[in-house]
Amino acid sequence: MFRLVNDAKGSTVRGTDGDIGKVVDFYFDDDKWTIRYLVVDVGNWVPGNHVLISPMSIARTDWERQRIELNISRDRVQKSPSAHLVTPISRQYESEYYGYYGWPYYWEGTGVWGAEATPLGLGASMPTSARDDIERDVRRTAGTRTAAGMEDSHIRSAREVAGYHIKATDQEVGHIDDYLVDADSWTIDSIVIDTSNWPGGKAVVLPRQRIARVDWSTKQIFVNASSQDVRNSPEFTESYIGRRV
Repeated sequence: MFRLVNDAKGSTVRGTDGDIGKVVDFYFDDDKWTIRYLVVDVGNWVPGNHVLISPMSIARTDWERQRIELNISRDRVQKSPSAHLVTPISRQYESEYYGYYGWPYYWEGTGVWGAEATPLGLGASMPTSARDDIERDVRRTAGTRTAAGMEDSHIRSAREVAGYHIKATDQEVGHIDDYLVDADSWTIDSIVIDTSNWPGGKAVVLPRQRIARVDWSTKQIFVNASSQDVRNSPEFTESYIGRRV
């Protein structure tokens, strides 16, 4: 099933023992274009007022009622490694974050999530004893890791990238308005492009595979399609999502 990212904004995130906060953004990696974290505004009960929640910890998502239920507690979230959202999320931070929860790393393997296709599959692939070993290792080495050898994780803000201009092979044709994601894998399947600046323009859907490259400095997304091809792409409507189920 496919869903709009914006449909989950404002969703209430609930731990096993109570509400945690509301979703304000999504972080995806620019390699496999998969959402790796939900940015949740938790108010003042956590320093910085925001926490990162991985789809690995999501037990159930009710898109219609905007409710996201986790398989972890508020206390577990509160004690998780703090994220400094004013700076890029590093691989070092991700290693500590995943280690804290005892999860296998999503970036190790040929699948979207490690060797698996979904976060649920990755979570089920590791026995409890192995998770305990990882958690102990993280506690033992906390604060001793350096950035040396830790590659950039290329984590991007969906809220920031929404608005990037779409550059077709011949000219600019619009900007990103939203994303269609696979509700199981949290992978971005398509981008919704607003072409309303053109006469007769509308919101259209373009497969992510048509993205050739992104210039992060100029906030431009280059696609391997002409402006006419983009404008002739399927129009985005609510029924379009139903056809993709």
